[in-house]
Amino acid sequence: MQYQYLSTHPFLTFQVDVHAIPAIYWKRVYQLQRDIQAQDDSLQQVEAKALASELSFIKGVTGTKQYQPREIENVQDAFCYIIDAALNPDSDFKLSADAILKLHRQLYDGVNVPLEEFEYGAFRGRNVKIRGYGDEKDDYYCPTYEECPFLITRLCNWICESMQAMPNDRTLVGGFYLSALFHYYFVAIHPFRDGNGRIARLLELYILLKMGFPIAHSILPWNIYVHDRDAMNHCLEKRGKAPDALAQFLMFVLNQYEQCLASAASTAEPAMP
Repeated sequence: MQYQYLSTHPFLTFQVDVHAIPAIYWKRVYQLQRDIQAQDDSLQQVEAKALASELSFIKGVTGTKQYQPREIENVQDAFCYIIDAALNPDSDFKLSADAILKLHRQLYDGVNVPLEEFEYGAFRGRNVKIRGYGDEKDDYYCPTYEECPFLITRLCNWICESMQAMPNDRTLVGGFYLSALFHYYFVAIHPFRDGNGRIARLLELYILLKMGFPIAHSILPWNIYVHDRDAMNHCLEKRGKAPDALAQFLMFVLNQYEQCLASAASTAEPAMP
């Protein structure tokens, strides 16, 4: 098959010139790594509360629609599944197209989706566009549906290889960068009619955990994409149009993460002596 994305979506290169990313980004991410390595146990209380309340924080993250009760239950189950997949050494989970389809099937099990020709656990079978914030010229046309399996496989292979090649002294830096990079590419490919954001966030969680982030720090990205959804979408609208679109998105994620981290730390109770 001759793929069109090379001409229609030339930014999907599956390679990044890290020197094109502002130096301040790397400086702040390295500081984030040092802060996490020096972190005391206070944030682990945030982690314990979140999990002990049956991941109730997910219920407040609805994005652009109201979740059905079964959808929330499925997301919570998938959340726990990903944590186990990342931390259990006996897990056979591997970041791949098949694993993503299985995860999508889990999210929509028993859920009524009012979309024509929607099939859960399968890549979309039609071409789609994402409506922009301005006029029609701001609409984003996703890669063709025929290209989705190839693009997702290539994305997973690229991220897995990058994770394995990361030096031991940069795993947290690399984990943060690669998780955001995965999200950027995944939503650009947009392989499903519905659920792309949830799948992207779940797999960001997986990448962060595999790269050594504590659970308390790994769950924070779940919320950052809805705290300032307009800013996120404006960043994503620039893909393929602005040469620094990826850099802007990475800075957006870092800014939001630092805000969430500061908020979580300020509400954590002091650890018991």
